[in-house]
Amino acid sequence: MTEFSGTELRDRYTVTARYMDGVKVTAYHLVDAYGNGRKVDRNVVAQLALDKLILNVSAQMYNNNIVIKGIKCKLTDLPVIDEISGKIKGEQDNKSKQNVGKYSIIARILLGKSIYGYVLSNVNGDKKKVSRDVVLNLARDGKIINARAQLYGGKMLLRGVGVELAQLPTIKAQ
Repeated sequence: MTEFSGTELRDRYTVTARYMDGVKVTAYHLVDAYGNGRKVDRNVVAQLALDKLILNVSAQMYNNNIVIKGIKCKLTDLPVIDEISGKIKGEQDNKSKQNVGKYSIIARILLGKSIYGYVLSNVNGDKKKVSRDVVLNLARDGKIINARAQLYGGKMLLRGVGVELAQLPTIKAQ
């Protein structure tokens, strides 16, 4: 498990998965604005959330403990990685299937003022830059965890799920 030093805390992070040992959450998978992912101990994540350095998690002190909860998402709905095997568990919810092995949008690629594409990350932190059309197709197929495609007025739109896409970091296309 990689430890954070004070000098690395220059960006905000997004929690994309939970590491569990049985029924206990031991760590979370964090992705930074550049798509770099890493496993971080739950106590460190709690402190980062308390310091408001995580976009989709908030924290508060309660009886001398830090309590964390998801912002516009449920932490219990995040993909689960088994602490021992390192494999993604294929849990299913009665409401919907878990989004295991899918991508998250972690940044927008702008060309001028228009969205040219997005940076996608999987649960392992692997990232790739893809065009807006490819992301729309992936979202339409249900392969994007934090976005969905919507047909509106004859035009296909991308809507954030549990995140405001406009609030994601931007990268200028060159």
